Amino acid sequence: MTRQSYIWCPVAGALVPKGTDAASQEHHHYVRGDVADFVSPIDGAVIHGRAGLRRHMQKHGVVPQAEVCPKEMAQKAAERRQMAAFTHPSQKAERLEVLRGAFESVRNAQRARRRYG
Repeated sequence: MTRQSYIWCPVAGALVPKGTDAASQEHHHYVRGDVADFVSPIDGAVIHGRAGLRRHMQKHGVVPQAEVCPKEMAQKAAERRQMAAFTHPSQKAERLEVLRGAFESVRNAQRARRRYG
């Protein structure tokens, strides 16, 4: 019985015999072209290339949607749904009560500062 060598093939996700097509596939670098100029939906400025896009995103504090993890997106969507439910006209009394409580806590804090220095 002869010995045989195997190597890990990331494409196949398994060990394959050395010298097979799956083992001999070369992995090349991928070079992306530059982004075509476009108008920003944020402020209407014209963005030139990837470097201009990076500067623009940093200036406005935004990130591409692809960089936001799905869990975070789901969490934000749940928060938006909760706020939408809270702003429904049938929730007016509840909103007013929350606002009254917030104003009262601020007023109490101001009174305490005046009273105790």
